[in-house]
Amino acid sequence: TNNKPGAASTTAYGVYGNMIAGGYFDVPGGGIGAEHGYLYNQTTGTWATYDHPGAVVTHLEGITGAGRSGEYNMVADWVTVDGVVHAGVLHVDALGIPTWYEINIPGGSLVSSNSAYGDTVVGIYLTPGSTTPNGYVATIASIYNPIRNTGTLTSSADNTAALSGGIGDDIVNSGTVKVSGNGGVGMRGETYGVLTNTGTVTSSGVAGAAVDLHGLYGTFLNYGTLQTTIESDAVRSGLDASGTVIVNMGIIDGRIAATAGLDKRFENSGWLGVSGNGPSITHLFGGTFVQTSAGTLSLRVTPGSNDFFGIAGVARLAGTLEVPFLTSTLSNSYTLLAATEGTTGGFETLTTPGLPTYVSAALAYSGTSVALNLTSQMARQAGLTANQSAVGGAVDLGFNSGILPNAATPGAAALNSLYSLSGSQLPAVLKGLSGEAYASEQSVLIGDGIYSRQAVMDRLRQGAYAGQAGAMGALAYGGPAALSYAGPEAAAQTAPTTALGALAYATKAPAVAPAPTTGGTTIWAQGFGGWTNLDGNGNASSVSESIGGIISGAD
Repeated sequence: TNNKPGAASTTAYGVYGNMIAGGYFDVPGGGIGAEHGYLYNQTTGTWATYDHPGAVVTHLEGITGAGRSGEYNMVADWVTVDGVVHAGVLHVDALGIPTWYEINIPGGSLVSSNSAYGDTVVGIYLTPGSTTPNGYVATIASIYNPIRNTGTLTSSADNTAALSGGIGDDIVNSGTVKVSGNGGVGMRGETYGVLTNTGTVTSSGVAGAAVDLHGLYGTFLNYGTLQTTIESDAVRSGLDASGTVIVNMGIIDGRIAATAGLDKRFENSGWLGVSGNGPSITHLFGGTFVQTSAGTLSLRVTPGSNDFFGIAGVARLAGTLEVPFLTSTLSNSYTLLAATEGTTGGFETLTTPGLPTYVSAALAYSGTSVALNLTSQMARQAGLTANQSAVGGAVDLGFNSGILPNAATPGAAALNSLYSLSGSQLPAVLKGLSGEAYASEQSVLIGDGIYSRQAVMDRLRQGAYAGQAGAMGALAYGGPAALSYAGPEAAAQTAPTTALGALAYATKAPAVAPAPTTGGTTIWAQGFGGWTNLDGNGNASSVSESIGGIISGAD
């Protein structure tokens, strides 16, 4: 119970940390005023009464921190002796001294203040002759005085926080905070403190952190950017943290290490993950993790591993899951997230930048974990020939059955390299692996064999038929001479009758006898050349060849 001693009745309207704000009524004859405002400290058990000067009724609607330890703001309504209702804010400093701020709405006949946070007050008002309420938002800068950073703050000190608050201290960073010392912290919050970042906080020291949360019911609101190296944490909680709330509407680029403490809640409506191509990391959080439809969780696939989000609690999922692939050595399945008390909902969008277009990806939910399963679909690519599809189908089978992702499988490394290819590069490589080029090349080699056979045959004829008369003599010269002597011209009266004449007739040259030969070794040579074009189809490769050279011998 919360009863003020000596009061006829006590009402509580707001609780902030260990402080309760409300109103109470005195017993008849107990003093001026029907209702008084009060502030009760649960830790010390002390009561403080607050009446607006000249008011007969003072009503405190709620309470919130004023940015510094021991300072509070309470929205208030009060009634003066003339019956006029007033609205405003009561600010109480660390010494308990009150300052009243009245809110007047131009044209408003009745104004009420209902809630305050920071330097902002919201409420309603009526205009003369109307019973329809209108809402308003008012800014009173002097009621909120947190620890602020608007410039560039740099610290290389070890185990030191660049911005540090005590119990009840709020910290607002709209500038840049850079910490590099080992154990260095960018922003450190304590019990009831609210940390707000609209700027940039970076941490690069070993065991450092961009944000470190401690104490009871601390809050971190991120609208800006947190960025850390692998040695540091982006958001961390201490063992004394309890009831901590983390809300991200900006960018958190770094590891989450917030398992310590009880009853924490993390709501992601921004971007959460790790950028760059460094080694994989593991995020750890204890409590309830919620990703809204506006949020993106990014977990990378790196060579031999992947980023992982481990939650000791519940995960409520929505929004986008982004899985960047930083390697072409793929596995069939990756476990990306696990929650000990289960997952609800599901990611609405999946993106896989860096994954080949011929590999499909799908999410699998087990109730306590989320995995990404891959399926190779090389053979299904449009425009492939039968041979290319056959090779692609064999690779698909090896990958989808788990053979290729196993590094111990012979040839796995070579075939896994195929997944580094783009969709436009894949057909040519599958064609090269199909073997159809070897069949086409054999056709070319068989055709080119005529040049060596012809050279040897011509040399044999030259030796065997030299000096022969008539048609047989033409064989000694080979080629057109033989054809000329044996062709239709042989029946003509003008046809040659000797081998020498046949050569002259075929070449349109005077008949000259070959040089006489002598005994011993004869060295001979014959030139050759040609062009070949073989058309291809879906089963064989096209070939275009040019060849030329000299074949020589001695006998």
